[in-house]
Amino acid sequence: MRKRVRTIILCFILSIAFSAQAYAKEFESRQSGLDVMFAIDSSGSMVSNDPGRMGMSMVKAFVDTVHIENIRIGFASYSDQVGQVVSPVSIGDPEARAALKAQLDAVTYSGDTDMGMGVEAALSAMPAQEGRKRILVVISDGETDLPGSRGRTEAESEAELLRCAQTCASEGIPIYGVAFGQYEGSRDSLADLAARTGGGFYQVARPEDLIEILYGIFGSNLSYKIQPLASGIYGEGSQEIRVVLEEPYLDEMDLLLISSGPVGDTAIRYGEEEIPLSLSANYGVGKIGYEKIDDSITEMTLTTVTSQGQSVKLYLISYRELLPVLSIEENLQKNAAAQYQVYFKDRQGQVIADDGFYSRFQWEWQTDAGEADGIDLGPASVKEGILEGELRAGRSGTYGLAGVLSDSLGSYPFAAEIRAVNTPPSGSLPEIRLSRLGGGRAYQLDAYFQDKDGDVLSYAVEPGEEGRAKAALAENTLYLTPLQGGRQTFTLFVSDGEDTLSYPLEISVTPLWVTYWWAIVLALAALGFGLFKRFYKPKPQVEVIAQRKQGNRFAGKMDAYVTVQPEGTGEIPPLTFPMYKIRDSRVRLGDLLREYPELAEALRLDLIFLIADEGRHMILYHTSPSTLMVGSSILCGKIPYSLGFGDVIYITAPDGAYELELHYIALIE
Repeated sequence: MRKRVRTIILCFILSIAFSAQAYAKEFESRQSGLDVMFAIDSSGSMVSNDPGRMGMSMVKAFVDTVHIENIRIGFASYSDQVGQVVSPVSIGDPEARAALKAQLDAVTYSGDTDMGMGVEAALSAMPAQEGRKRILVVISDGETDLPGSRGRTEAESEAELLRCAQTCASEGIPIYGVAFGQYEGSRDSLADLAARTGGGFYQVARPEDLIEILYGIFGSNLSYKIQPLASGIYGEGSQEIRVVLEEPYLDEMDLLLISSGPVGDTAIRYGEEEIPLSLSANYGVGKIGYEKIDDSITEMTLTTVTSQGQSVKLYLISYRELLPVLSIEENLQKNAAAQYQVYFKDRQGQVIADDGFYSRFQWEWQTDAGEADGIDLGPASVKEGILEGELRAGRSGTYGLAGVLSDSLGSYPFAAEIRAVNTPPSGSLPEIRLSRLGGGRAYQLDAYFQDKDGDVLSYAVEPGEEGRAKAALAENTLYLTPLQGGRQTFTLFVSDGEDTLSYPLEISVTPLWVTYWWAIVLALAALGFGLFKRFYKPKPQVEVIAQRKQGNRFAGKMDAYVTVQPEGTGEIPPLTFPMYKIRDSRVRLGDLLREYPELAEALRLDLIFLIADEGRHMILYHTSPSTLMVGSSILCGKIPYSLGFGDVIYITAPDGAYELELHYIALIE
């Protein structure tokens, strides 16, 4: 009966502590079921390499000592043909183990070696099954050797071996090669077989060393510890070997005695009990099961009788069948510290709390860089009877975490998925009213906006289109400047690096007239008067005259003669303009002579106006730089002159290049 009062008390304390972590999830490390298939070389050469069948005895010793939890074992023997084939069977009771050992004893050594055939037979006898791993162990004392008596060539055997390796590699079945005794031929095929499938290659010089190799193969699949306790050649008589027990919380202890000769009278003293041994030809096994293990017992004694020169090896194989648990919150707050615990549960589901026990273990996060990017995974230390650590996620998202808990009995891998949640920024600004007379304002935004996760906030502003105010950012300060009265909405973006708060910032700019309307009225009146005085211009006189004479019509006709023009220009013939046909009361001479643009431009006829007047008269008004005369009188610019029938107008260009005569003539009816 186990004496674990201290453990029970600590479990009670932990149950109270765990109840506070209502959101923690337990991720368990459960090992898959394991199917082991041995491909055993039974060719004739094994007779010389293992005359005492010690190698076969070590396979049987493995069957006797391996922990029975969720493991099945089978084998296929081969020489130049397939011998016995036993698919993996459970060895959960002594009868099953005895039956499997009897089948191993029935294997005989004879014939040549066809490794490809043997491996294929072993692989075919181990079909895939969901939730179970498969391992193939090939034990051979030589490479394929086929003289051809059975019609199969070595090339065919090697090709079959390669196909098996490819199948195992694709299905995740590691092959472990064990070169046994005085290996005949090249070891390359066996080593290549292991390398192609992710297994391992071992060499065993002495058959009795095979047990250590077998347990070494299963180091990552079983929680055990194999301890060599004694090894030597003894004289005749009774031998006593004391065994110190150091590992707590074990589920099984097996004491394995390997002898070069028959095992004599042997007994194991464990506490007050004597443990019987199951004896074979050259080994014996004493089992101490879960129900008999007492952690208060720290020593046991083996006594055996040996003959002169007898070689004896003694191993203690310890197993622990506890449930490892990683307890961690699934949903974390970003940047907040989150606790995680690593502990074991016993068969009753109770948490094991023991400082000394957990101090034996090493906890290591094994999450790759890509998965762990953004999360700080702290180490674990013993605290209140279990392993406890802290982690912190620096960004939101889903993280796939992996860790391994290990000690001298093995390792326990964990996989967990957690989610870190980001809290968006929050906050607001007070109501903002500005006026141009009051000037702008500045707001230190960190005083108004917060981030629950403690992230440093950054800001950006998107101006509106109303043009009522101007917004500018300098570091974390918002500057607002009023431009004109009215309301304007800006969008202020507040970011914590992951989420962004879009905050509508509404600003009211009070118009000046609302407060100072009377001053504005006076100012506008003064401004209006000043502008009137400065910018008012009287209507051009020609417009005034034309407006006054509006309604009059031209009469008669006007003949035009170009009396002087530059040499080399085409002669302009006499022209006649029927004035009575002009509907408007005003006309430019430039419009009458528009067909002669050089003439009109030289005399600036576009600045000479004729306006219809009463009594068949017309008024001439001009601002042209040309010289205008009526008879011998010069017509000054900007002065209206009245013309009647018979008047002749002379126009001379400023440079004298053109001269024009206009005769105002009445029509003869």
